[in-house]
Amino acid sequence: NVHFDGAGTFGNTNCTITATAAALSVTFTSGYTATVTENSNITLTVAGNFSDNTAHTWTLSGTQNIGQLTISAASTITSGGKTFPGNVTFSGANTKVLSGNWTISGALTVSSATTLNWTTNEILSCSGLTMSNTLTGTASITMTGGTWSGGFVISNNLTFAGNITISGTVQFGTGILTYTSGTVTTTSSTLNISATCTLNTSGITWNNLIQNTGAMTITLTSLLSATGTFTIAGTNTFAGTFGFNVATLTCSAATSATITLVNGVTYTITTAFNAFNSRTGSILLFTSDHATIKAILTLNNGATCNVLASFTRIDASAGRTINTFNGTLTTCLNINAFNDLKTVSKSFVQ
Repeated sequence: NVHFDGAGTFGNTNCTITATAAALSVTFTSGYTATVTENSNITLTVAGNFSDNTAHTWTLSGTQNIGQLTISAASTITSGGKTFPGNVTFSGANTKVLSGNWTISGALTVSSATTLNWTTNEILSCSGLTMSNTLTGTASITMTGGTWSGGFVISNNLTFAGNITISGTVQFGTGILTYTSGTVTTTSSTLNISATCTLNTSGITWNNLIQNTGAMTITLTSLLSATGTFTIAGTNTFAGTFGFNVATLTCSAATSATITLVNGVTYTITTAFNAFNSRTGSILLFTSDHATIKAILTLNNGATCNVLASFTRIDASAGRTINTFNGTLTTCLNINAFNDLKTVSKSFVQ
């Protein structure tokens, strides 16, 4: 257990970390007012509590110009209002608890399945998020810059508040995904929605969207936009006061599935609507969530339509007529249903 308290033999002596180091815990008290310097390519690993304080100064040395801190065990992280000047890694499958908001200058890497909880609504702010394993918990994450990457699920509330790049396929689970400011670059990126969540991402245009297998509710508190394909792989309930605007909607459920849309809300498909599993019968149902009021599903004129589905209280009158095959219609507008021709057998007696 390492304490910097300004007392004892060394008092307020400056400290330079010149080699990879590990400690059971690290504590800075208000009595320590000197400077701690971390050399390049050096990682300080803390296998327990990390408690910082604004009284002292962090500096960096060398061309790397960024510190490295790994918290490898269950821990209470007390920021003391201090910014850590570098990258932080959460390792070890355990729980970390924030005591006070914590800002790190660099990126957060989650290398082992981690739970990050708050004490009283704490936020961890970082410039970059690398998901090499899953992250869940009550504490919120705010990205002020950098890149979000890695195919593992984050289920904490996540906010974008800066110029951010989203790389490859990223996964979001339970929680609220929010855009507040900055430029978010999503070229060739895919958002995989893996659990019931709320999306408030106005200002972000995704490349592709995937609703993972398993029934869930996606609450939209702003328009959800994508230049590519929104793939819905199972039963899905949309909620909230906004819809989506996507190039292609593909419903690829392997078994019977119901897609529930919010009454009076508009959902727009600009290029292609694909909704089927087999030719022999409809296993998909698109329905409004209201007993009498229709949801608005708009297929742009000129868009392609390849649909085997049933529709209940769906209004498609604002765009191209939706033609569905082997489905049933209940109280719909601008949707036509077609069925297989029946083969009639006759017996003749000589």
